[in-house]
Amino acid sequence: MRKAKILKANSELIERLEIQNSYIKKLQNEKEELLKEISLLKEENEELKAQIQKSKPLLELEEKIIGNANINDETKYGASAIGKIVVSATKNCNLLANENFANAKELVNLILGRTEVAKAEILKIVSLESDFESKKALIDNEITSAEDYFLSVRGQV
Repeated sequence: MRKAKILKANSELIERLEIQNSYIKKLQNEKEELLKEISLLKEENEELKAQIQKSKPLLELEEKIIGNANINDETKYGASAIGKIVVSATKNCNLLANENFANAKELVNLILGRTEVAKAEILKIVSLESDFESKKALIDNEITSAEDYFLSVRGQV
């Protein structure tokens, strides 16, 4: 009877060993796959680092150009004025577009066209050879003119 128990225990141990060996083999295969994936990711990382290194001189050049750019008060004021006009045009276009008017598209196009004209006029004013105060007054007049035009377009509804 003892021999039968010993044989049974022995065969159970052999079965467990085979199961554990297959589990170990499975883990080793997973490990190999993960190592391959790690290797591919390392290669990709190196390629990305190389791209960053290549673009570094361009970034330095961009910083140098921006650093050398002299933006005077007239240009800053003109840019601010253009921004105000664009924001106002956007608001007016949204008001027109949200209402289902038959001629809303034409009115929006009028506002956008006047915005482009105002931008061109402001850029022309900024490049004039005069003092800052006179340029500022001309730019302010252009803002007022554009705003009046936007209101008149909205009044056509």
